[in-house]
Amino acid sequence: MALTLSIHLHESDYAKCVVGLLGDHVACCDSGGLRTVNDMAVDESRLHPGDKPGHLTFDATVPAERMWAMGQHRSDSTDSRAHLGDHGGGMVRLDDVIGRAGMIYWPPGRDGILGTPVSQASQSLRGTPARAAGVRHS
Repeated sequence: MALTLSIHLHESDYAKCVVGLLGDHVACCDSGGLRTVNDMAVDESRLHPGDKPGHLTFDATVPAERMWAMGQHRSDSTDSRAHLGDHGGGMVRLDDVIGRAGMIYWPPGRDGILGTPVSQASQSLRGTPARAAGVRHS
């Protein structure tokens, strides 16, 4: 599920993907070089061409009221991985989610409407307030 992240410092919004929610164990990378969630390899077919699942290694369990978010352009994305040493361990507070992305418009050829997510993460976010179209990273 893609969400928009809003960072207070520069008043900018960013789209990131929800990778893990309460209790999920997120890690990178397994012996095959893939990102895992709860010890299962994740399909990374939507990554930016030429990017690998992880330029930074991480191993974290998502606590209550938080989520792990990552960008699709891993080599040029400031996401949960880049904030591991910060307060909250790189996790984004669920209260800071302001919405869900509905379409992709860039780059050309990858544009389209995003369907309704069916992942466990999206099931957990169904109770998230309607304002949840993005996320403020804390």
